[in-house]
Amino acid sequence: MKQFKQNLFFEGYFLHPSAPYGLKKVKAFKIDDSSPSSMSLFVFEPGEPAEVEIVRMIFDLFVGHDYNLSKIANLLNAKEVNAPKNCKAWNPRPIKTILKSPFYIGANKFRGFIKYDVFPSIIEKPVYFEAQAKISQMTIIAGSESFRQRTQRDNTYGY
Repeated sequence: MKQFKQNLFFEGYFLHPSAPYGLKKVKAFKIDDSSPSSMSLFVFEPGEPAEVEIVRMIFDLFVGHDYNLSKIANLLNAKEVNAPKNCKAWNPRPIKTILKSPFYIGANKFRGFIKYDVFPSIIEKPVYFEAQAKISQMTIIAGSESFRQRTQRDNTYGY
């Protein structure tokens, strides 16, 4: 079954249980009717126009206007934008999830594999990859600050 799902991924099917915010799953017809599975197969396309615009705004604020994740969440909450499923309100976690997801540039992702140019994109690749660079930089800075705080604490207590 693992190999079968991997093959479906490479054929361009969306294998996750739910679509990311701003996208929707669409039932697809099987390319190969000789497959052993009766599972439904899906692709995805842009979702509700309002959600698509929110995704674009998140990328624009983060990349184009240097907003941090908290400021974006606060703005969306102030505008009373409905948060993604499983979230009562916007916070940095779903913002970061959206920014890191390759689905928005039309890529498919499954078990560490990414296949580009599979689905329609709603974000331009240069904007997406600039967001990835900024997120990586944030992670490096956060890691060095955490190290500095641990070192200061350890020195204070004489470790």
